Parts: sequence; structure tokens; C-alpha cells
Amino acid sequence: MNVIIRKSTLSLFILLTACAIAATDKDAVNDMKALKAKSWTVPSIDMEMNLIPKGSFTMGSAADEEYRRDDETQRNITISKPFYMGVYEVTQGQFYPLTIADYDHEQWKHFRGPIADGGAFHYRKQPSGVMHFYGIELQPKFPMECFSWIRAMQYCKDLTAIEQKAGRLPKGYEYRLPTEAEWEYACRAGSTGMFNIDTDLEKLKTQAKESKGDLAKQKYLNTFAFAWSINPRWSRTDNVGNGRKPNAWGLYDMHGNVAEWTLDTYAPYSKQNKTTDPLYCTDQAGQEKVIRGGSIAGGFPFMRSAIRYSIPYDANYYGFVGMRIVLAKKIDIPLPKQNQ
Repeated sequence: MNVIIRKSTLSLFILLTACAIAATDKDAVNDMKALKAKSWTVPSIDMEMNLIPKGSFTMGSAADEEYRRDDETQRNITISKPFYMGVYEVTQGQFYPLTIADYDHEQWKHFRGPIADGGAFHYRKQPSGVMHFYGIELQPKFPMECFSWIRAMQYCKDLTAIEQKAGRLPKGYEYRLPTEAEWEYACRAGSTGMFNIDTDLEKLKTQAKESKGDLAKQKYLNTFAFAWSINPRWSRTDNVGNGRKPNAWGLYDMHGNVAEWTLDTYAPYSKQNKTTDPLYCTDQAGQEKVIRGGSIAGGFPFMRSAIRYSIPYDANYYGFVGMRIVLAKKIDIPLPKQNQ
């Protein structure tokens, strides 16, 4: 699989954001670089991020948690350094200009995105009964999806280059995908239960049972206002956030909407009970990467804080897999070897 690196794209982004760079408050930049600012908006892509403090937590699910899986064995984890995490999943409006700057939005016409050309699956609004059309409204606030782990890594690399050139990176930090541990730590935000906010599990179960087979009732999870999920057959993503409740650290859609890539290669958890900044990555060909958070493609049991799933690192055709990025300590990891 080839990833096209457009130097002209980086140059254009740097040029177009010159005014924003000049206008950025120096004190705000200094506070961010010192990891003192509680929030930070990345000027080049207008991405809101919140500071996640360092700390410790219990990763995985309790043995008596309903719906738990065998690969969620609990262990005590320490996150040794604070980091910034995107308040929302990366949107189409933030993804296209940086990664596919020359994408022909005007000529796109099918009711689903042209996946082979790098477009999102949930791309334009879908008027009832309309299959081919021009000019229908784009969805820039929908999360970006249908891109591989490799392309996600390239996105982060390009963003890091832009912000580094502008002098807006803390020493030793970069924009990247979160580790699996960082993701769960940020998702939980101090919570220890099935989800990162209090909810009524029995009501969730009752509504799920009642909605079976009835498309008019498939939005049962959305009535609890912390996740976005619809029956897979008629699913679509939604504007990030969009009135739903954030967790205690102000992060939206850690449950539902799209699942999110992490850095880790999928494997059983280490048997070590106490670990600092865990990360497992290999360069093995054909490896699978961990995705977190659940999505529109599954019900609430698949959105739990501890749930783990994996897909091939080069999969670029899932309309329910996106990403949320972090500004965190730099990590050098091996890229997967190409299958021969």
C-alpha cells in the first residue's frame, strides 16, 4: 500500500496558516509548550485539545463486569507524562486539506464516498431516494473514516512537521496516535465502570431488547446522550460531539460514532501487574492494530471503556473506524513489514 506524501500540501498549509500563526497568543503557546494550559487549539487545523494529567489507573475490566472479554484482564498502569488529546475525533474537515488537499469534492456524486479514491464512506448528506447527485451538502464535522493505520500515522507526521516549523511543539513531543493505555486512561477520566459516565445499564438492556427488529427504535443508545450508535444496516456517523455528554476530562464520543486507531499491535496484555507507559508494537507482516471506543457498527456492549478490537493495519475500507490524536511524548515504533 502506498501513501502519497505531498510536499506541496505541507507548504500550502504552512502558507495558508501564516496569519493564524502570527495571531496565536505567545502566552498561550508558551503555556501549552510547558504543559500548563488546560486546553489548546491547534492553529493549522483548528483542532481542540484538552490536557490529560499524568497519573495511574486500572486498565481492563473487572471479572464481574457484564459483557467483558477474556482479553481485558486488569492491570495497574501509570501514565508518566501529561499529554493533550483531541476533544473530538478527527473530522473530515480537518483531514482532507492536510492529507488529500486536491480531492475533487465538486465531482463527487455517488450517495456513498468513493472509497478507492480516499474518500469517506459517510461523506455527503443522503437525501431519501437520491442515489447520484451533485452539490449535496458535505459533512465536514463528521469524523473521518475509511483510512488505514499507515495513513493515520502519515497524517500525524505531517501535522507534526507543520507545528514544529511554527515553533509550537513541547520539547520531546509530537502529534501521534495514542497508545492503547493512553486511550483508555483518557477515556475513563477517573471512572471505573463500564462507561466513563454514569448510566442505567438495565434501561440500556431493556431498550436494546425492545428495539430488536424495529428500525424506528434503533437509536436507543442515543437517548442516554453519551454515545452515537444506530443499527448497522442503516448506520451513519454523526457530527462529532453534537450535544452528547463529555467525560470528566471534556472528551466527547469516546464511546461510539467511530472506533479509533491506537499505536498498539494487538496482543494479550502483559502478565505484569504494574506497568508504566505500556506499548506493544512489532514490525510483523500482516499484523493487526488495536481500535478502541466502539462505533455505529455495534451496540453498547461493544462501546465499553475496556473493550478491545483489532483490524489489519492496512484496512482502509471501514466506514466506522477513524482516529483521535494526541500531542504526547515522542515514540519511535517499527512500521509493519509489507506482505511479500
